[in-house]
Amino acid sequence: MSKHYEQSSFWEKLIEHLFIGEMLKLSWLKDDCQLEVMKPEVDNSGCNVFFEE
Repeated sequence: MSKHYEQSSFWEKLIEHLFIGEMLKLSWLKDDCQLEVMKPEVDNSGCNVFFEE
């Protein structure tokens, strides 16, 4: 378990990238391709990723 704890930042970014990839894939499969992904530099409002269509 400590192995995962030591690399928690890595796992967080990995899951974030996989999630964004899935959202973009779904947008592409709907023939929409207008999904915009925004990531704030500073996370002081509790949001890590914004999606806008």
